[in-house]
Amino acid sequence: MEDIMELEDKVLEKFRSSLVNHRDELVQWINDKGTNKEVRLGGTSVNDVLKVVSELKETLEKIDKGSFGICEVCHEDVDTSRLEMDYSASVCLENMNEDQRRS
Repeated sequence: MEDIMELEDKVLEKFRSSLVNHRDELVQWINDKGTNKEVRLGGTSVNDVLKVVSELKETLEKIDKGSFGICEVCHEDVDTSRLEMDYSASVCLENMNEDQRRS
């Protein structure tokens, strides 16, 4: 059991580190006074970037609270590969609605 917990901790730390790096890069982009900001992110607006930073903050809070990767419907684990594709996934595949499955 201890080995499983250690593995879970390593996976969570990998997610946490990746999300923190992504958040920090976006915050740096927001604070950059350069004139070609939109060009560097393919025309993305500052508001869109702020939304992503907010989502990253929420996800990091879930990691800290121990609720990251837990389905909000059935409280089972969300598959790690799903979280790797979408860190904000909050439901497992079995509990996704039709709109979520299409996107």
